[in-house]
Amino acid sequence: MRLAMCFLLIMVATGCKGPLIDLSKEAQDVARFQIHESDPFDDNTMAQQRSKAARGQVINVLALSGGGAWGAWGAGFLHGWVENTKEPRPESFDLVTGISTGGLQATAAFIGDDSILIRGYTTVDRGDVMRQRFPPLVSALWSPSIYDSAPLGELIQKLITDEVIDRVAEVSHNGERRICVATCELESGELVFWDLSQIAREKQYDLYRCVVLATASIPGVFPPVNIGGHRHVDGGARASVFLDEALSPQLSLEGGDLRIYVIINGEGTISPANPANRTLPVAFRAVSMLLAAQSHDNQLLIQDFAKAHHASFWLSMVPLDYKPVNGHDFDRAEMNHLFEVAKEKSSAEDGWTYVIDQKPGQSLPPYYAPGVEEQMKRPAARR
Repeated sequence: MRLAMCFLLIMVATGCKGPLIDLSKEAQDVARFQIHESDPFDDNTMAQQRSKAARGQVINVLALSGGGAWGAWGAGFLHGWVENTKEPRPESFDLVTGISTGGLQATAAFIGDDSILIRGYTTVDRGDVMRQRFPPLVSALWSPSIYDSAPLGELIQKLITDEVIDRVAEVSHNGERRICVATCELESGELVFWDLSQIAREKQYDLYRCVVLATASIPGVFPPVNIGGHRHVDGGARASVFLDEALSPQLSLEGGDLRIYVIINGEGTISPANPANRTLPVAFRAVSMLLAAQSHDNQLLIQDFAKAHHASFWLSMVPLDYKPVNGHDFDRAEMNHLFEVAKEKSSAEDGWTYVIDQKPGQSLPPYYAPGVEEQMKRPAARR
């Protein structure tokens, strides 16, 4: 994966050629929207949410980040969270957002089916996710990607069945609850948001899986996915994790107990490293710093959003002292190890990395896990 990430630089220089994957014959614009669009909610949905906020009910929001194979952290954390007695996992979420590997996890989190997380992150190997087309340099020059994402598409087909999608429709309560993932449209460069719960209610099964594949299609590593005549790639090209009040009416209403949980599938900050003084290690380090800075900025945006809306905020990310044993190129043993570490962490009372607890009428000092306070506060990490 490191070589593939570095070849992104070559792909940018040479352009993308070759055929596109097209799994979206049923694709329509009914379930996609941009953040800048005005009120995407009907009057009935807004009335339901105003009533809920007025009663002071808890509103649970979950945001899942990108991170590739590091998604084993989020999968394990979600699974172990049910054992946490201090801050138990909510029985349901009013809004779940996901991007890249977080987009793969979002469906399982939304319907509360941990078997999808276990199968998707502890039973797979590299060959279950990707297949190399040709020698990397040849692929970079003449193909739309270094790897073929057909194995990932087949995995999504197995994990997110028609029955699972029907369950999403049922749990969404006619739009009262939402699951949104993001892709990046290559032509316009826009971050596009997809309401998977609406797609599920319309029984557009192929489109649902197509969008999930697109949000995980790292540009240059995997080919773009054709949706409605436009090429879509991993939303991580624009953001690593996202939340905006345009995604759900609950986020803009006062009176409820809003709780925002953010799980970062990675360290979430720029950690020290000493790459070899060669082209690919240096390029990979630069890409890693860019993605870490983006992740940190996105975390701060959601944190600021929580403060502005008097919401409680929980953040989880891979501990800074965690070191992969076998590398992390979709190695099954490594993913299982990370899964178990996250599972044990989330079941503990002090399992969260950073917490701002702002329950109605009560505001407690922020909590930092040991060793992360300076990283969370350091302005230089944002640049």
